[in-house]
Amino acid sequence: MKIAIITDNHHPGGANVACHRLIRALLKQGVGIVHASLEPSPAPSIKHENYRPLSLFGGAARDLSKVSERFLGVGPALWVNRKDLSKQVRKLVEREKPDGINLHNLHASNLALNLLQVLPLEIPVFWTLHDMWSFTGRCAYSFNCRKFIDTSCDSTCPTSQEYPSLAPPLIAPAIELRRQFFESKRRLTAICPSRWLAREAELGLWKSQQVEVVANGLDTDCFRPTVPSIARQALRIPDDGRPVFLSSAANFSERRKGGLTLGECLERWKAQKIVVVFLGGASPEVSNPRVETISLGYLHDDVTKALAYSAADLLVHPAPVDNLPNVVLESFACGTPVAAFDIGGLSDMVRPGETGWLAGMPESGALMEMLLTAIKDPGELGRLSENCRKVALSEYSEEVLSSGYLQVFKSEFPN
Repeated sequence: MKIAIITDNHHPGGANVACHRLIRALLKQGVGIVHASLEPSPAPSIKHENYRPLSLFGGAARDLSKVSERFLGVGPALWVNRKDLSKQVRKLVEREKPDGINLHNLHASNLALNLLQVLPLEIPVFWTLHDMWSFTGRCAYSFNCRKFIDTSCDSTCPTSQEYPSLAPPLIAPAIELRRQFFESKRRLTAICPSRWLAREAELGLWKSQQVEVVANGLDTDCFRPTVPSIARQALRIPDDGRPVFLSSAANFSERRKGGLTLGECLERWKAQKIVVVFLGGASPEVSNPRVETISLGYLHDDVTKALAYSAADLLVHPAPVDNLPNVVLESFACGTPVAAFDIGGLSDMVRPGETGWLAGMPESGALMEMLLTAIKDPGELGRLSENCRKVALSEYSEEVLSSGYLQVFKSEFPN
């Protein structure tokens, strides 16, 4: 079996990390992978005889892009039109002869909607949904807006300037292009990491298409528990009896990451002294003397990430919207329970009394009450830690991930 995986780029965002983990899991099962990017970006560090990285960004356009970006500051999509992209896709199909095409995140590239118009009808398309972008006019998460349900996304979009931004006059045409793609006579399947996202997709443009649920996975040999005192010593995190919280986000200043809510909670913290470790960028500034904060910045090394999870008593995930976050999977695999809001795919993962704690309302008061409950009983933390590791092994391992995808793939080409 050979699958052509198409992504917006190869940069290590959350969706692309999940995609790369899927690639590694499928390669171990003997699946051939052609990994195509919509941008002329470097390929991930995957070395395997059945793995071939390439770019759908043609040679002449790539050369023009380098010149324009250097001297004009103009992005690459200016030099690629639909005809050029169609030619590149057709060359990929004719040369590699994939059994199916697996789409992942596309919205970081300006070529995304062009791609939907040129995908060949004769090959089944499996679209892994990392967020809501495939069935809205432009947004990755709609928050409280429900305009996507009746495809009425238009220039009145309340969040048009948020990532991935789109000029208001272009939003209605964008969802119309999506609608045409879904109405084309093609074999199309959505693969959703969470039950929540599957339900949302079926309310929108996916309502007449096949929708499957296969959770993300990870290497549970890499992400595994380390004795907390050893992990803290390695990362220079205090080990003096104070509870250690960990929170991770690429950019805490983004509304959907919940950094503001977490910062408010920590400023109001009046209980025992705590240590809060931040991974990522733009972490909240906290002046409360009862809260010591440590920022480890961006960690691109999985071994060091695993140490950070093991060093913490619990992971705090304050996002008000989310799908099936990698950080929660990683935390479970390292035996660290999670405190989160009862939203999106978190409800699939965080099970009160088993793998962590859930608060109903995404606001700072509810978060504080949940954290106070979590640290009240150290013995409970230890019991949940064992459960988290068991759940990671049984539900989120590479073997479970590849098995789920292979089952969906084989439903379209059983031979």
